[in-house]
Amino acid sequence: MWCYGSVLFVRWGNLWAMDLADISTTMDLFRYAAQTPMGSAELARFPELASPMDKSLGVRYLYAGADKVEAEVAVTEALVQPWGKAHGGLYATLAESVGSLLGVLVAGGDLPVVGVNNSTNFIRATGSGSTIHAVGTVVTAGKTTQLLRVTMTSDHQLVAETSLRTIVLRSVPGGR
Repeated sequence: MWCYGSVLFVRWGNLWAMDLADISTTMDLFRYAAQTPMGSAELARFPELASPMDKSLGVRYLYAGADKVEAEVAVTEALVQPWGKAHGGLYATLAESVGSLLGVLVAGGDLPVVGVNNSTNFIRATGSGSTIHAVGTVVTAGKTTQLLRVTMTSDHQLVAETSLRTIVLRSVPGGR
């Protein structure tokens, strides 16, 4: 057994078992989701999962687990180009958010992950009033680097796809 703050972890294989009611920090949440996938009802209880960028865009997480991460964002007037189509940066940012969360969960939930390459292909335009649904999956994940795929759809049609290369940070600058 191991104690982190007020949370008691019980060693089970390579995972630490914990109860959803015991989650008190974002790191606890990441550790929990890395071993026990969470749906939208559970995720709604933890608004701190969303980064400040996610919150400003209105990203809503629907599923988070080490197997995949799903999220959606409603395209508003604030997120479109002057021509009324969703801004390309919205797709790239959504993919980075979904992929980075997936990367953290794949790494076990206790190591930070940062993107080192984001290649987003735009396939079909969508505009204000639509919803973009993103699903992140693992292509390959090693101890140091990961290759993740994020597909984005609107009205069940593919609108963009991202290949995201991430790196797992073993030590964090500044000691964090």
